[in-house]
Amino acid sequence: MQQLLFIFNDIIVIFFDLFIFTRLIILKKDRLFEKVLMYSGCTTIILAYFTAVYLMEIPASIASAVCMSIPSFLLFFYLSKHKDSRFFLTFCFVDSISLIIAFLGRYIGILSGNTTGNLIMLITTTLLFLFVIYVGKNHFKKYHDLLEIPDVGWLDMAVTSALIYFGLLFFAAYPKPLIERIEYGPAYFVFSVIIISCYIVFIHSILKTKKINDQKKALQREKEIYKIAYTDAMTGLYNRASYIEKVNAQREALTEEGRLFCIVWDLDSLKQINDSKGHLTGDLAIQTTAKVLKEVFSEWFPYLFRLGGDEFAVFLRAENEQEIRSKIAAVQQLMEQESAVLGIALSVSAGYAHLSDAPQDALEKVFERADREMYKNKTEKRKDI
Repeated sequence: MQQLLFIFNDIIVIFFDLFIFTRLIILKKDRLFEKVLMYSGCTTIILAYFTAVYLMEIPASIASAVCMSIPSFLLFFYLSKHKDSRFFLTFCFVDSISLIIAFLGRYIGILSGNTTGNLIMLITTTLLFLFVIYVGKNHFKKYHDLLEIPDVGWLDMAVTSALIYFGLLFFAAYPKPLIERIEYGPAYFVFSVIIISCYIVFIHSILKTKKINDQKKALQREKEIYKIAYTDAMTGLYNRASYIEKVNAQREALTEEGRLFCIVWDLDSLKQINDSKGHLTGDLAIQTTAKVLKEVFSEWFPYLFRLGGDEFAVFLRAENEQEIRSKIAAVQQLMEQESAVLGIALSVSAGYAHLSDAPQDALEKVFERADREMYKNKTEKRKDI
């Protein structure tokens, strides 16, 4: 009877060890076949252990390795979605917890005396496992989510877990089985608490890394939303909404040094290009204009905008109007070069105005004056034609 209680206690440990692992593992294919294979494999492992220890009288330590540890490792490794350090960490973690619970149950049973000790051992082991499952049931799914994080130091934690697992086995078996040196029970208990603390640290580390990854993803989504909202899809320049936000937000920065200039550009003859060569060519003309403007005003790209179909604007600081005129000439020259390459007559009309030592609320006024100058320039071009 006493032998059966010992064997039944071992079977309880094996059962709960396998059960916890079935909760923590992520199957590579969540199909009925894999689930049937997993549960039938666990049942076979339990039956094999009972047969080996009770019927064949094989020592429990050997039967545990041959009938439980090795087969369960191979079974779950085959079924697992993650066949890397994440699997090894999980395997060592579950087995370590099972070893600690098995020891506590055995130790409490020994302290209870020979008459009822084995029964108390059985009850204690069962209650401890039920407590672990009760506490952990709400965290199994969360652990699955953690396993999906590809790189949070899994390898380092897996190696540490393997060393912890080996330390538990070594302490319990060397120089002789722990049950034969029961005075070392408190030391083993303290060692077990330290091990559990290490795993708690591991989990907190993974959770922090997951939080950081989630924040990075949220930030990336915000950047994408911002780009959609404030960037012109065709040219990559900032759009009118961005113009309103940036100019209003950066008034002080724009006006604190030098003379603030606004240059307004208009792509000439866009309607004629669309009518004669098609809208795809018209789009190419707009994109070419944006490319030229970005090249000339690369250092002022945050304040370079496409305001409408063929209208662009840039805010910048310059020492004098000569600098502005040289920038306009550079744009005109590059537009001529692009025209020769593309075989399209491309030109832009420009107008500029400056704001220096003026109230901050005059930024819109400088744009209006530049816009009027641009249309004046455009009208003069048409007269020349």
